[in-house]
Amino acid sequence: MKTPLYHPDARFLNDYSAGTLDLGIAITVKAHLEFCPECRQQVQQIEQVGAFLFENPEPQHSETPDNDSAVNKKLLQNILQAIDNSTEQTPADSIQSRQTPKRAHNPGLPPVIEKLLQQPLGNLDWRNIGRKLKFSRIKTGDKKNELGLYYIKAGGKVPKHKHHCDEITVVLKGSFSDEDGIYKKGDFVVRTLGEKHSLMATQDEDCLCLSTVEKPIAFTGFYRMLNPLLKVHAQ
Repeated sequence: MKTPLYHPDARFLNDYSAGTLDLGIAITVKAHLEFCPECRQQVQQIEQVGAFLFENPEPQHSETPDNDSAVNKKLLQNILQAIDNSTEQTPADSIQSRQTPKRAHNPGLPPVIEKLLQQPLGNLDWRNIGRKLKFSRIKTGDKKNELGLYYIKAGGKVPKHKHHCDEITVVLKGSFSDEDGIYKKGDFVVRTLGEKHSLMATQDEDCLCLSTVEKPIAFTGFYRMLNPLLKVHAQ
């Protein structure tokens, strides 16, 4: 597979390594990392530097030691543990999984998404938004950010809409385009507060995207009637 063209910037990778990202955002970064050897290498380098600084702290001149490194390391552990806890198995399931390899429900998806879903895509609770677009929430325990999957049929269009907050999207399958470019499997796309755009899946393949937002997008013009379908239920 080709290396993605669009990546999280240094801020995302540093905060991911430090464990300070909200869980929903951390999952989008982790999904991208599973497609992108370049970013995995950067994260590894950041963690190596962090580990060195943690093991070799600067002398403290104040009465209260600076424990930021220890706190950040613990936060990262908590994020990864939260992902595991969201798919926690019963003891019987755990024994069985060690005895026989578990069949992937959705081959080709990043392992972190497969772990969260634990079922085929077709079994998810999909909400139809028009004829060629549907959406399904993913429960993560994040009280601030909604994480979900958007499925766009080949050639399907998402009408022009406005962003009321930052939105992070990772392309999991297929590709889509908007006014600024074409985004393919593994690409990490950030849209910021106030941006407006429309997008369309390529004609030859359905497109599946992972997305996280604090507030839903808002369709403009005639398609405003669809906005109630986009209500956020972060959990």
